[in-house]
Amino acid sequence: MNVAPAALPDLASIPALEPLAHADTILVFDGECEFCRRCVDILQSLDRHDRVYSVPSQNLPVREALRLSADEAAESVWLYVRLPSGRWMRCSGAAAVDSALDIALGGRVLRTIYHLPGVARLQEHLYRRVADGRGPSCSLSDQAATISKES
Repeated sequence: MNVAPAALPDLASIPALEPLAHADTILVFDGECEFCRRCVDILQSLDRHDRVYSVPSQNLPVREALRLSADEAAESVWLYVRLPSGRWMRCSGAAAVDSALDIALGGRVLRTIYHLPGVARLQEHLYRRVADGRGPSCSLSDQAATISKES
């Protein structure tokens, strides 16, 4: 898991990112992976208040604005959460999945469970096994993809 504060540009100042200007939570996922897309579909169906914006990692302007390298994007799902200070926190892997689900559902249950002794290590191990088992159709290219609530 990678959790770090991130100083990002004002997303509203980048015309291609205008739909994300007011987002407080951005999930970057592999838009070419069928499994990943299905997981995002489930997340969006649970997110009744549109709290999490999902964006394919193949969207180069988004990756550049979020300062997410192609290697990082290919390695894992990433979640960016705007803090009250205006700065962003980012995390990856199982921590990102748990946080995204909690934010979508308006709770903290999964993040609390994640921090119990041994749970983070187990979840990250399981996340890595699933991520490493994705098929050959799941690859990162720099083709432009649209930003939308349903990617």
